Amino acid sequence: MSTPPDCVRLRFEGASRTFNIHKWSIPGHDLLFEPLPLDTRLCIPQRKGLYTNRPVDKRSREVDLAEAVSWGLDDEAHVIYACASRHYCVRFIFHAERVLRAPGSQSLQAYRRLVRDAQFHSTHLQNSKIKGFLVPVHYGMWVTNTGDWAGKVIMSVTQYCGMHWNELQYSRMGTQANRELVGRAFEKLHDCGFEHGKMDTDRDFRHAVIDIFEPGLTPQEMKDGEARCYIVDFSEATANHQCARRLPVLPLDKHPAQFGCRELVDVAFSLDFFNRRNIEQPVTAQALAWHDQYISDHPDVPNQYVLMEQRAQFFSEYRTLYPALALVHDPEGRIDIRMSSESDDETAVDSDRTNSASPETVAGGLKQLTLDDPDP
Repeated sequence: MSTPPDCVRLRFEGASRTFNIHKWSIPGHDLLFEPLPLDTRLCIPQRKGLYTNRPVDKRSREVDLAEAVSWGLDDEAHVIYACASRHYCVRFIFHAERVLRAPGSQSLQAYRRLVRDAQFHSTHLQNSKIKGFLVPVHYGMWVTNTGDWAGKVIMSVTQYCGMHWNELQYSRMGTQANRELVGRAFEKLHDCGFEHGKMDTDRDFRHAVIDIFEPGLTPQEMKDGEARCYIVDFSEATANHQCARRLPVLPLDKHPAQFGCRELVDVAFSLDFFNRRNIEQPVTAQALAWHDQYISDHPDVPNQYVLMEQRAQFFSEYRTLYPALALVHDPEGRIDIRMSSESDDETAVDSDRTNSASPETVAGGLKQLTLDDPDP
């Protein structure tokens, strides 16, 4: 018999405890999420199953089950999270009945962040085509009562997307190609109309997650920036963002004051992308001048299109932002955009990898903008 879609089994292997968890409706909100598949089982492994972020550098550290289930008894700033059944990320609020009665506590703020993240997913990302490609699938909020073991437990269940950049940058995966991959992910997010809102310092790259377990990729391909990068935690995000950036998030020869987008310039700073180009002729000033002149000549062309052409002209040595799109020009020199398969124009911006899955069209951002497997 199939498990009802509003009830899922959650098992903690380390304690040999299994609970029925039920969908939890956020008070005052009628939200829609992706349904979990029937007969889903969420299993938390005994070893390397539970983690939290360290207060100082926000890097992850493993926690044992006894420490995890005491979360909320003291004031805790960072939630416990787990990779469950290899496919799901579960973030926990243990002893929720106590946490919700602690105004001003860090634990209550952590709970509110989980709720705001869920609300943003439901309101803005649930029906977006970037769901599951650039942002994780959100399966909603769930609740169970564990009695005197961990009290009432509220949890958020999302797609598991891999390891965050705060960790990977100190490993063999901390390559320049993967730095550029993280930068591209934030560019795409902005071009799709979303600003993350929590990218002030390099510690905030726990919100950029790379799927180093993506099937079919070799270790070298992962080092070369071939894996998919996801952006997570939208508790402070905004929608309908009209990005004003004037340069790509790439290694540049200097820091230009005219970059144009505060969040993306913070991302570029944290990725150490300024003063890195070893070239004879500085390119940043040229790219800025070209951008401004083009916008002045063709104010009707969306900024995202102009930036794609700027990449093609001044930064062609880097991977393109949207490899399945082609840039073409009308007789007056304005840029148009269409699927590269529909164009034989020499200005086509494409990838040298063959897409193994059907491209997904991004709603609310660029026309025909695609996020495909080769260039996440």
